[in-house]
Amino acid sequence: MSRWRPAISDPGLFGLRNAARAALVMPAVFAFAHFVVDDPQTTLFAAFGSFAVLVFADFGGTPRQRLEAYGALALAGTVLIALGTLCSRTTWAATAAMAAIGFAILFAGIVNGWLAAGATAALLTFVLPVSLPADVAEIAPRLLGWGIACLAGTAAQLVLWPRRPRDALRDQLADAARALAAQVAAPTPEREAAAATAVRELERRFLSTPYRPAGPTATAAALAYLVDELAWLAALDAQPLPGAGAPDASADDRALLGAAARTLHTAADALDEPHRASRRRALHDGLAALDAARDELTKRLPERSQAAAAAGETALQQTVAEAFRHTAVARAAADVGRAALVAAGESPPRLAEAGRAAERLAADHASARSVWFRNSVRGAVALALAVLVAHETGVQEGFWVVLGTLSVLRSNALGTGATIVGALVGTALGIVAGAAIVLAIGTSGPALWACLPPAVLLAAYAPRAISFPAGQAGFTVLLLVLFNLLRPVGWEVGLVRIEDVALGFSVSLLVGLLLWPRGAGALLRATLGDAYARGADHVRAGLHALTAPAGAADGALAAAERAAEGSGRRLDDALRQYLSERGGDHAGPADVAALAAGAASVRRTARSLAALVPDGDDSPLLEQGARALSDDVRAVHDWYEGLGRALAAGEDAPALPARDGSAQEHVLRCASQAVAARDTGATAAAFALLWASLHLDDLRRLERRLRAPAEAFAR
Repeated sequence: MSRWRPAISDPGLFGLRNAARAALVMPAVFAFAHFVVDDPQTTLFAAFGSFAVLVFADFGGTPRQRLEAYGALALAGTVLIALGTLCSRTTWAATAAMAAIGFAILFAGIVNGWLAAGATAALLTFVLPVSLPADVAEIAPRLLGWGIACLAGTAAQLVLWPRRPRDALRDQLADAARALAAQVAAPTPEREAAAATAVRELERRFLSTPYRPAGPTATAAALAYLVDELAWLAALDAQPLPGAGAPDASADDRALLGAAARTLHTAADALDEPHRASRRRALHDGLAALDAARDELTKRLPERSQAAAAAGETALQQTVAEAFRHTAVARAAADVGRAALVAAGESPPRLAEAGRAAERLAADHASARSVWFRNSVRGAVALALAVLVAHETGVQEGFWVVLGTLSVLRSNALGTGATIVGALVGTALGIVAGAAIVLAIGTSGPALWACLPPAVLLAAYAPRAISFPAGQAGFTVLLLVLFNLLRPVGWEVGLVRIEDVALGFSVSLLVGLLLWPRGAGALLRATLGDAYARGADHVRAGLHALTAPAGAADGALAAAERAAEGSGRRLDDALRQYLSERGGDHAGPADVAALAAGAASVRRTARSLAALVPDGDDSPLLEQGARALSDDVRAVHDWYEGLGRALAAGEDAPALPARDGSAQEHVLRCASQAVAARDTGATAAAFALLWASLHLDDLRRLERRLRAPAEAFAR
């Protein structure tokens, strides 16, 4: 019979290196504070502060970016420790401050992935002082302990095993870009299948992470944007192209698609090695060549169209359709390249621009329609209630109550309950193991100090590589060793811990039952519905901007785009939480992901429509074409808006009326006349309308792909 072994998941052993770093540094910091500074408050805050910096906070990026992130955490912790100490003497002040600070820290994660990654460490710097009542005179010793922890912890993070694990999302973005480059350069069924597989794996990876990509706001936004852009490009390039790849394909088409493929390749290289300037220079060169090829095709399109028109309207339609699809592929490749430059850290936004972006993100999520807002409110209420309970009950170690609450609170009541069971089991096992250690070696002397590094190693490694209950067991062992080193009290401190954390667990369960107990399940329907409705509005606004007088519709188009992008971000967060929650009646993940991808395609189509607005004077053809296409625009808009309502209500999607081909025929005749008359302005207007009509065709094809997952989601 094989012996049981715990399942350990730690690819590359990066988790073990992080834990070993903490096991080396935290005991040294604790010993320095204990023996050299010899102040209980300094020692306590040095111990927990170093654990926060070394274990709870794990920032990625370049060494400079990481130094800035740890520096920001140190500064924030300084303010929070002082504020927490000031509020700790009064129950109502401690409770109110915990609610406000807890919400601010948790909600700030929506603005920047680094703020989300550092939230637990930042919360600890407030939870610890506000839960342990102290006079103002204790602020200085507490800050000294925190300062020692930050200096030692930051230095260790940057010097001791500083190599970071490769970003799996970046790797898969690069893989998808290369697969699409191969497909664009020389399409074959095998390459099409490989590109589709790479994009599916990319989307799966993106949705499997609890947060959006971490890092500076612009870099994180670029990585998220690249996922949508590559998915759009995959769907676009998989559509049949009249005459694409034929031996008589024009030199302009071959040059454009070749430049698009090279741009995708160099974008993949920049994503692989974002810190190499040569990769970014090559991408700049590729983008310049792609823009030149696209300009050349656009300049020669009227001449090609005249030759095609001479052969009849069908030949003209094929020529325009080919140019539309090739130009759309090239534009998408250019967008991928520019986003890859931002993702590589180029052209960081100025402070004012970053502030406006953060303000827009916060505004998008400042309502109960956002799971991030709900989670922040739930977390703030739970933490405040835990502080109230700790103060009113007079428990011996009040911060254990608050930490217990924080450790098990989840996004729905079922998940919270299941986590509590695991936490209780882990805590009980940790008490048994810690008590055995204390009983075996006593409460003082070198033996207990020798147990501290292994205890830190277990507490830091177990939750990452083994399981949450194992992490709770390891943390409990660490606390028993630490507190017996601070003041020898024996194994009975374990009983105090289990009583205190049980209070905290009860607070989490109560809050989970009272505040949105069903989690993201119900909200996902509403956010899906809103994403389709706002996407449909964006499409309509794009068509209106195409035909309105120059500049007249810019404000409405910008407002529609902001609303659509905001709804898309809320949907992204709701979907992540939905897929990660325990239990409940869940629709198939593939169906839900397909519907979310469909909403992203609608938004991307709207952006492409907005880019069609021709330069120069307004042409009467635009107004005539708008009237011809108005019925089709209305039908498509109303269907996607109706789909949104159906998804929100759990009903079957409505039917999309068949298209009346007379509108496209009318626009095609206008284009033929404009080409024959060699009217440059009218030709540009006609081509814009024809391409808009082809975008509406794309949305109709998307409707057919969405019907099956929509029906499955409604059941």
